[in-house]
Amino acid sequence: MPKFIVIDPSVQGYQGHFYEYAFRVLQAARRQGYETHLASHRRFQVPKEFPGKVHRLYRCAFWPTQRERTGILWLKRLGTALAGVVGGLLLKAYISWFGLLLESLRYYARHPRHLARRLPFPYGLLLLVPLVPLAVLLWPLWWLVRRVLRFFRALIGPVVRIARKLYAHRRELLITFWADRKLRDLERGTRRLLRRVSLEPGDVVFLSLVSEAELLGLLRLFRRCPQARNATWHLMFRHQIYRPDQWHSPGEEHRLLRSALYQLIQEAAPGRVFLHADTEDLARQYETLGVGPVAELPIPVPREYHQQRRQEATLPYRIAYVGDARAQKGYHLLPRLVEDLWPEVEQGRVVFHFQSNFNVPLGSPETDVARWQLLAQPRRLVQLELKPLDSERYRRMIVESDLLLVPYEPVAYYAGSSGIFAEALAAGVPVVCPATTWMARQLAPVQQAYLEHLWPTLENAGTAPAHQWHWQAERPPLSEQGYLWLAPGKVHQATLRCPENVSLLGLSVGRMEPRRSDPVLVQVRQLDQFGACLAQQTAVLHALEGTQRALVPIHDRAQEVQLQWRPAGPWSPMRLHGVECHWFSPSGPQQVPISAVGVVYADTDEELTGAVREVIQHMEHYKQTALAFSEQWAAYHNADTLVETLHRLVQAEPQAPATTETPGGTPRQRGAAVPRAA
Repeated sequence: MPKFIVIDPSVQGYQGHFYEYAFRVLQAARRQGYETHLASHRRFQVPKEFPGKVHRLYRCAFWPTQRERTGILWLKRLGTALAGVVGGLLLKAYISWFGLLLESLRYYARHPRHLARRLPFPYGLLLLVPLVPLAVLLWPLWWLVRRVLRFFRALIGPVVRIARKLYAHRRELLITFWADRKLRDLERGTRRLLRRVSLEPGDVVFLSLVSEAELLGLLRLFRRCPQARNATWHLMFRHQIYRPDQWHSPGEEHRLLRSALYQLIQEAAPGRVFLHADTEDLARQYETLGVGPVAELPIPVPREYHQQRRQEATLPYRIAYVGDARAQKGYHLLPRLVEDLWPEVEQGRVVFHFQSNFNVPLGSPETDVARWQLLAQPRRLVQLELKPLDSERYRRMIVESDLLLVPYEPVAYYAGSSGIFAEALAAGVPVVCPATTWMARQLAPVQQAYLEHLWPTLENAGTAPAHQWHWQAERPPLSEQGYLWLAPGKVHQATLRCPENVSLLGLSVGRMEPRRSDPVLVQVRQLDQFGACLAQQTAVLHALEGTQRALVPIHDRAQEVQLQWRPAGPWSPMRLHGVECHWFSPSGPQQVPISAVGVVYADTDEELTGAVREVIQHMEHYKQTALAFSEQWAAYHNADTLVETLHRLVQAEPQAPATTETPGGTPRQRGAAVPRAA
């Protein structure tokens, strides 16, 4: 029977994404006939229902463990306490009579003229009489003390200077020490694993969360243990290596990663190592290193999320935030959101359910303040989970939600995936997320398909192409060929008169060049007859093939509309062809939903409340479209599809990994179904 081995030193307990990921993959591998093994951290206590044999081998997790973080925090607290005690003693000595006398003597020693002015000349001479024998006695002692102090200063001075240099670069040194420790620990632990489990052709070894340290450890393993080449090794990368503004350009900072991958794939184990990522954007980033193809793998979402999904939303709607309380995940934005939506809370339409446990002791300043603000709210309206959740309660919290908040930091999640987002879509739960993230790019195809189906059904009250707008610039950004040129880092503003009896503003772009993955943001400011701003909202035009559309609700007293166009990415210009503005008359007593499955808002905190309020106002529509989209989403993002993909690579020839085709189609292809409006 072939073996399927998952190596993850970060698996230490029953809670968290590390354990869930390994559990789901091994469970699917066992269903497909593999003999399953897990190589985990030494502190992992094996549960009875775990699907496979567990080998507790490693001391170092991918990140420092909670106990190690607690030890470092204890040392910091001890240092702070000692500094406080010493500082308090010095302060007491300084403000005492002895301190005042010492300070006076130091002052008059520096300024002897002031002392001479205060004392009459005869009395000053009398004071010198007892000082002469005292100076004769103390001068040899003072000379000896100065010599000893000078000797010790010369002896200890270099040590103090070295200690100061080390303290100034303490962060880099700790990272280097931790990486070297992980490297040695992974190599030794995996060698112990291979002595227990004999690898044979057809076996699969799956290693997730790979960094330079793990790659160097594997390189040493392959060179010292030839038995490791019997199996196929699949390395999963889940962290982006470039920021959005770097435009996927491999720099010198990734030389170590590129060299380690090249030696591992081409020299140590040719044809036995396969590279994977869980997003298309992340795979493209690692492919720019030039070491080989990187295939996209699905996110292993359990079938229970899709099978236990709720078919309808009931009042009050439950708005949830799931995951650790981290500033990177936007937890500090929740108090303001609760305050802005308090009218809906008082009407009995909305309740909040937030997971609020910290991933590090005491959290961070912004998350700690945010949690105290949320704790001041009524418990029946704002429910907080202050401790980590087990698997069942975690799944129930997602499935029972009516709206899931994913206000993640766009730079950190530009190409990286979110397991919580994938689980919510599999459960048919609408989501709200920022525009320039991987999550928004997953929603873009289905949202554009919805608008393409909705557009012909709206009553058109007029169309205005871009050359008919009033541009507030000496040189309008329009070319003679008719395209709109958006320069990076600039905002181009145009003004339009708002016709009477319109309820929606439609923006459409025929084609975007160059075609990038980042959208175009259009800030729409609605002004009344006196020039006061009635409403402000940012429309998101996704960068996909074909015509892209966006809808913005229009206030009934709006007389003028200002459009501010800018590219979401500040590093590349864009050319927009076929830019038009459409006015739509009301077709019923209620406004039309502007999106489907969820709402993508601009990367500003002020837009979050408007996106959540849009979902609340049309909850039935978003719930039904999310349920329809969950069918195709859950069909691809599950552990069985992941294991089948790896199994096909094992059965294929060594040249098979040369293709980067994603099993099941790219996210854009998988999201092409048209959700109907509820």
